[in-house]
Amino acid sequence: MKTSNTRAIARALGVSERTVWTWWASDSPKTARLALWWLSRAGHNMWDVEMANRTQLAVSTNRILWQTLKSYDAGTRYRSNLACRYGQAACNDLQACEDQLA
Repeated sequence: MKTSNTRAIARALGVSERTVWTWWASDSPKTARLALWWLSRAGHNMWDVEMANRTQLAVSTNRILWQTLKSYDAGTRYRSNLACRYGQAACNDLQACEDQLA
């Protein structure tokens, strides 16, 4: 570990550099270990990966919801066209068929 990194961690945690070196070398309090991990490169990488995964999940969910909405919209337009051409009975028959298939 670099000395400048140790200095920055010590400053951030409000302890001396020697304490940080001791914590790295041996058993440390759980909160200190967690802080050291988050301030390390592994912690930063994990955070970046987690944010990338969450972003990808949000984008995929949004895409699926948008496609579902468009398919519902297309079905609604199809039924309204049927109703205009053949009356409401055609739409009701179509809905009954779709319900039986589902």
